[in-house]
Formats: sequence, structure tokens, C-alpha cells
Amino acid sequence: MKKWIKQALNKRSKAERKKAYLAADANDPVALLVAIAEAEKAETDEDKKADIRDLRLFILENQEAFCDYRELLQEKNIDTTGMRMMGAAESNMNLFSKRLKKMGYSWSHNGLCGMVSAMIHKMEGTLIEALRGTSTDEEMRDKPVESYPSFAKLLTKKTHKAIGAIQGHIPALNSKDQGKPYIQALRGLSGLQ
Repeated sequence: MKKWIKQALNKRSKAERKKAYLAADANDPVALLVAIAEAEKAETDEDKKADIRDLRLFILENQEAFCDYRELLQEKNIDTTGMRMMGAAESNMNLFSKRLKKMGYSWSHNGLCGMVSAMIHKMEGTLIEALRGTSTDEEMRDKPVESYPSFAKLLTKKTHKAIGAIQGHIPALNSKDQGKPYIQALRGLSGLQ
């Protein structure tokens, strides 16, 4: 909708566009119609006037779509606590798709449901409470939520206690790029020089 408003009112002043944007953000179709009608009346270019008229007529015919759905539900005595405003799902969709689709992962049905649930709790700030609610350990539930230590503290804590060395393989050390500086640095770090 804002793209259409911007395109139709691009010859109008910034204040006129802002008035229309604010009305759209407030889910107020009447104020939006007033702002667009004022811009239409002030427009001198007939082509632009036709564009603004088309926008005004569309909004006039679809006024009920501009109202906040939560208000309609509240009128029917439905509790809307925790429901998000229109557009919230669309703005968060890229976060879901990046984590779930674009990294090349495949998911089982249970894994996908669990990951989506965890992401929603993280976005809403309730992840710790949700994890504590699923824990079977009674002591974990009774423990207050702790603040997380800084990264520097974690590194210090990790170096105090020896956990042993893990044998591993660095594929780059056996690659054909032996003369490159990063390979020589890795060889030096691994003690293979």
C-alpha cells in the first residue's frame, strides 16, 4: 500500500505523503481517504490526478481491509492478547526463510516444528522460559534465570580446566595449495613445519 501511495503522491509535498503514511500506519481508512482526497484536489497534472483517484477509489471500496483485525476480534469478545499486528509475519518471514531454507538444510517434520517454535520464542523473548518449561529436571525449573557471562569470562573459565586434546584433521594441510600463506600458518600452528 505504501508503494502505491508513494507512486501516486510522488509529485505532492513530503508533508502530504507523510500524512497519508501516518494514516495508513494507524489503520485509519477515513484519515487516509481524507489525506488522499486533499492531495487529489491540489494536483494539477491530470495523469497524476487519475492515479490518485484510482488509489482513493480502491481505499474507499476496501475500507474494512485497513482496520486492525484485532479490533474486529475484540468487538466479538475474542481475546487478542499476544496477537501481532498486520504485517508482522511478513517482516519476520526473511528471518525464518534464511534459517530454515537458505542454508541448505533439510528438516524432519518434528525438527521443523521444534525449530520454528524456538525461533518464535526467541523473537518474543520467552526462549529461556520455554526451555525451562520443557525441562524434566526439577532443580532447573526452580533455578532463577541467570545472566549470561561475557565471552572473555567464558574463555578464561575454559582455560582453567583441561579437557584434553581432540585428534582431528585439517583438510587444507593436504591440499594442492601448500605454498599459500594461510596453509603455512596452519602448518605452523599445528606443529607440522
